[in-house]
Amino acid sequence: MSIAARLTVLVLATLAVALPARAADGDALLGQWMGTAKGPRPVDVILIVEQKDGKPVAIGALPGFGSLGEAIGDAKFDGARLTGTIPAMVGRMFVDVTLAGGALEGKLLATPPGAKETIEMPVRLERTVDPSTVAGARTWAGQLDAGTQQVMMGLTLAEAEGGRWYGTVDIPVQGLARLPLYVSRAADGTFTARMPLQGDATLTLREDQGNLQGTFAQGTFKGDIRFVPHEAGKPLPAPGRKARPQDPKPPFPYEIRTVRYQVPAGHTIEGTLLVPNGATKEKRVPGVLLVTGSGPQDRDESLMGHRPFEVIADALARRGIAVLRCDDRGVGASDGSYADADTDGFASDAMFGFVTLAAGSEVDPARVGIIGHSEGGTIAPMVVTLVDADASSPSKVAFIAMLAGTGVDGDRVLRVQNRRLLLASGKTEAQIAAECEAHAAFLDAAKQGADDVVLRAKARELVIEQMKLRVADMASVPPSAIDAQADAAVRQMATPWMKRFLTLDPAEYLSKVTCPVLALNGSLDTQVTVEQDLPAIEAALKKAKVPYEVKAMPGLNHLFQPAKTGGVEEYATIETTIDPSVLDLLATWILAQPPRPPASK
Repeated sequence: MSIAARLTVLVLATLAVALPARAADGDALLGQWMGTAKGPRPVDVILIVEQKDGKPVAIGALPGFGSLGEAIGDAKFDGARLTGTIPAMVGRMFVDVTLAGGALEGKLLATPPGAKETIEMPVRLERTVDPSTVAGARTWAGQLDAGTQQVMMGLTLAEAEGGRWYGTVDIPVQGLARLPLYVSRAADGTFTARMPLQGDATLTLREDQGNLQGTFAQGTFKGDIRFVPHEAGKPLPAPGRKARPQDPKPPFPYEIRTVRYQVPAGHTIEGTLLVPNGATKEKRVPGVLLVTGSGPQDRDESLMGHRPFEVIADALARRGIAVLRCDDRGVGASDGSYADADTDGFASDAMFGFVTLAAGSEVDPARVGIIGHSEGGTIAPMVVTLVDADASSPSKVAFIAMLAGTGVDGDRVLRVQNRRLLLASGKTEAQIAAECEAHAAFLDAAKQGADDVVLRAKARELVIEQMKLRVADMASVPPSAIDAQADAAVRQMATPWMKRFLTLDPAEYLSKVTCPVLALNGSLDTQVTVEQDLPAIEAALKKAKVPYEVKAMPGLNHLFQPAKTGGVEEYATIETTIDPSVLDLLATWILAQPPRPPASK
């Protein structure tokens, strides 16, 4: 994953509406009701009335406003009338409804945060039922490719008396269970099931040989989804990974092995080693260690449906190069604590990964190098200096390849990265000026060691400016949401990794490397930019006086995908994992590097 990337792609609102089963027949209001309050912004409303200790109680939910299905504490029942305040994250929501003609009709009084006036909206709620209690109900399971993740959904539909359809949806990853749906079926058999969530979340489905095929849409997002029959009551299956065109496919001309090694700090790292067919003790092959970017990464560097390191490893192994890729400490099958580590700790882990690879019986110890992506590119020259300083090391690093590695300290990287990401999202310089100023002030405070009070104030100013860029009505944002994000930003600045990252200067290590270096960067990279980092890398390598090649790859982003803007939101939508030209360049360059025997003792 990229350095300090802010992945803000949200497809589904994180809500958890607790919906109990329909109460026994009795009072006229008992049961589950749902409908819409009509106003400047339509509001989905869910009410549940049930008996508890012989008395009626009410539960209210406003999913689009963050209401999580809590009890209406001030509920009052007056015959067929119910009044009370529905708990919500934004403002005050008071409901007043009366049973009329089989529906609950009345009004929803909404008072936004800080507002003096109340908005009155007419509301009509109709009784709904749990479809699983209806004879002939059917349940399906489907997987949605939501860009940043694969999302499993459970769908239950049933046709009740009078031809009316009912439905519920389960989305475990979002904490949604039996969320009621607005369901209709057209004359051609097409189902439309709208979820009471922000962004008008809607499933449009047609039945095909027992399956349901169609689309899920919410806001500007739209994706295909296919539901298959699923046994009611059973947990949904775990989501499968999305196939990409470059995913490795058999037959594999290499052996796949699991490798484990322990580092002096005490934790164990696990990885996958690919050994090309034909490699033996007598016919050894070059070797490469892959080092991941920032953030907890698995051995494939999986993100947004892509597995870049799996693709790189496959491509190099098919060219006769042994490749080792590992889970970060505390990730996957590797133990240890990720949160307590900084870049120096990860460099130490990588050093022992290099030593492990170089000791392989089929690997030529004089032709073992490192490929690092993003922060991994920063780590690669650090490993060279660690290995060179270790007189007991049986091998020296023969070469390093930096893929979008940094050339300046993290403070400068973050400032340029923030601006470039905002511009790539479609904002103008004028629109982002205030946010960039607040971001710089926050970084300045962190670097200067400001106390928590000052740092939190700067963080809160930054969060407000960030929200202004994506929220049309700031009055709808509760102060608690701003405070929560500000607190998170302060906590991030206090981590060992961030403290080190802000001041770590890659040039200090690049100027000391003792092996050939290949440095590649995409011209559309918005996170580690060509303009800022490649010149700094080249200047440091000139001091090192080693063979090097520094190259900008036209039209490629931070993941080395062919891109349009280079923005983070593009990563998941681009089917290519790594441009083939980069894979070919890496393999050709590695195979051309001369052996580097260990230094004489």
